[in-house]
Amino acid sequence: MYHIESLRPDHTALAADFYRQIGYRHMLTGDERLIGAWSDNRLVGCVRLCQEQGESVLRGMQILPAYQRQGLGTRLLLALTQAVGDQPCYCVPYHHLHGFYHQAGFRVLPLDQAPGFLSERVLRYRHDGLPVDLMARLPSYTD
Repeated sequence: MYHIESLRPDHTALAADFYRQIGYRHMLTGDERLIGAWSDNRLVGCVRLCQEQGESVLRGMQILPAYQRQGLGTRLLLALTQAVGDQPCYCVPYHHLHGFYHQAGFRVLPLDQAPGFLSERVLRYRHDGLPVDLMARLPSYTD
């Protein structure tokens, strides 16, 4: 049985270990909100909600491979969007994940309509060969 919950401050080291195990290269800042997917007492998925330059940014949506395709990512995404409420939220997913984020109200956002630091991040990732776009969940986008 799986459950989704916000991670307590004493789970930060556990989340850092999880991200290292999965190969996620961005370090935790210590001030993000972490939401985890648990199987028994094992952290099997995690997502970060970061505040960057006054904007909410979804980062690090990761599920251990053995637990993928079981709806855990969707449950994490919905928990995160509930935490954000009607505030704008951004993410930088790979192209093949557009549909996944679309189900939670995210839409591709043209870079010229985005906060500058996020446009720069997308361009940097693309320069590194990553097929990514900027997506946003804005109040005007919700169905």
